[in-house]
Amino acid sequence: MAPPRCPACGGLARPGVVWFGEVLPEEALASAWALAERCDLCLVVGTSGLAQPAASLPGVARQQGATVVRIDPQPAADFNGDWQLLGAAGVILPVLLERLQDLSAAPGHQSPGHPGCA
Repeated sequence: MAPPRCPACGGLARPGVVWFGEVLPEEALASAWALAERCDLCLVVGTSGLAQPAASLPGVARQQGATVVRIDPQPAADFNGDWQLLGAAGVILPVLLERLQDLSAAPGHQSPGHPGCA
């Protein structure tokens, strides 16, 4: 797959990522902290978990009672979460989504904290 091109100039379009050594956008980081403080599940996908301040987000979520799941082809000996799913995110995430959809469609499904969820 070829990288996307800018429709205005035809040059390579910059992907929506933060490269190593770049500063995270302040608004995105503030939003991530707020979400980590109130999430039930934190997925850590395809990262070494070493670059700060983002590397602290799973710990914040865990301190607030969230389940932390790391998805990556390589195990991390220093991972302090609940689960490590080893493999490619492009393979594991669709399987997780399918299983969650199956669970939510099961008769009698109730989602704690989400009234009216069926």
